[in-house]
Amino acid sequence: MQGKKRWIIHSPTFKNPLFMHRSKDMPEYDPNLDDVYMDIVLEAGDILYLPRGWWHDPVPVGEETVHLAVGVFPAYVNNYLTWIAQNMVEKEIVRASLSYYEADKVFLEELANQTAEYIKDRENYRKFIENFYDKKRIEKPLNLETFGNYQCNSMPEKQKISFKTKKHYFNYENKIISNGYGISLEIGQLNAQS
Repeated sequence: MQGKKRWIIHSPTFKNPLFMHRSKDMPEYDPNLDDVYMDIVLEAGDILYLPRGWWHDPVPVGEETVHLAVGVFPAYVNNYLTWIAQNMVEKEIVRASLSYYEADKVFLEELANQTAEYIKDRENYRKFIENFYDKKRIEKPLNLETFGNYQCNSMPEKQKISFKTKKHYFNYENKIISNGYGISLEIGQLNAQS
């Protein structure tokens, strides 16, 4: 934040919006402008956390101002459902043709059962989470003096290497994921540091 801005904040009217939910396309969810949850002025160095869905109107206060917004995008249920649909094609039932509702009613019941089992499967959930975070890239400058030097093919024994990695939910695999690459680790050779 640079300069000063007045932030007028209203409670959510549409819970947990996703990236495709734009306020300009959903006028029926406009906030009640008379119902202000918070009205504050932020100055240089201040930080404000707004959970998704909270209406906010930042207004400059008497000087040039700029603020930086940072979004966080964890795995959402719709991401899991998309992954499920893409990965269930291995099942014959998903590749079947449909005709009309009355004829397909029993078939749809079986499809719902198999889909529910696929969704609840722990291994499928693990694969989805791993796949989702594998695709997240973390920009970090490389030590080009070492890694960019083609003549350097070894490192001192006490040299430390750090990786920016994704959060692991399942710990049975001895690997880390950094920028979409899996790096296998041998237990006993590493000292974890926090």
